[in-house]
Amino acid sequence: MTMLEQGHVSREDLDTAMRVGAGLPMGPLTLMDLIGLDVCHHIGDVIYSHSRDRVHAPSSMLEQMVSAGRLGRKSGRGFYTYAGPNKGQVVEDASTPTPLMAAPSAVAIVGAGEIADDLVARFEAAGVATQHVEDANGDLSAVSQAELVIEAQGEPVDPSQDQLTGRDADELFAELGRKAKAGAVLSTINPASAAALSALTGRLAETLVWRIHAPTQSGQVIEVGKTVATSDKAVVVSRAAIAALDAHSVVSRDRTGLVVDALLMPHLNDAVRMVDQGMPVLKISTPRFSLAWATPWDRLR
Repeated sequence: MTMLEQGHVSREDLDTAMRVGAGLPMGPLTLMDLIGLDVCHHIGDVIYSHSRDRVHAPSSMLEQMVSAGRLGRKSGRGFYTYAGPNKGQVVEDASTPTPLMAAPSAVAIVGAGEIADDLVARFEAAGVATQHVEDANGDLSAVSQAELVIEAQGEPVDPSQDQLTGRDADELFAELGRKAKAGAVLSTINPASAAALSALTGRLAETLVWRIHAPTQSGQVIEVGKTVATSDKAVVVSRAAIAALDAHSVVSRDRTGLVVDALLMPHLNDAVRMVDQGMPVLKISTPRFSLAWATPWDRLR
């Protein structure tokens, strides 16, 4: 709720992040609409009255929606708009995203490794003209015709080292900013700040970051981290490219954890804390992570 209330991510992308990225049966906003926002507000109030933890306090946005009669499916409108009261069919409203544009006509992948090879193969399978520049220290002129350039160098062999298995990212992006054609979108799949990379490239509106997540039973999420200066065009191009990869895009402001990990990791930490406090938790699991603990019940079986 906080992410949505603060404009960090859209409702659709928030639900996609948890449904596809974390592998949950449905997104949190869809689930709250199904349960009833008034019920969720009441439950939050009860839990907060006992815990006094700010995490459990109902958001002001939820309180305002309940006061306005937007209770979810049962009223015909909640986070989404439905065909009528007690109807499950979602209909378009002012917040419905626009259709995706066609995939970029040409992309360039810079770097060598398993992920780079996978991106090249998937773009080529989608019919996108793809240039693969395996040696980031070599000639980068091949990126000059691409609408989208993705830095995909391998992760460090030694986890204690920050340096990628290729060229220094700062140096590489400075050159990509000079070599890429005007209007091209520049991105990286490696941990980096979109704002810092934008400054290095000199292309504040056209530089962003990607985070590729492992697939779940619902598909695969690729997150896009943007800055306040990122153009709508750069986001649209990224979304179209991700769709060409047969993946789901989640766009948010660039911050630690973006959306999927920023929501999932605190949830798992809470689960560990519950077990540590002696609560009778048998198993806490998502398709991406599983935390199982022996309890007295297990030993008696």
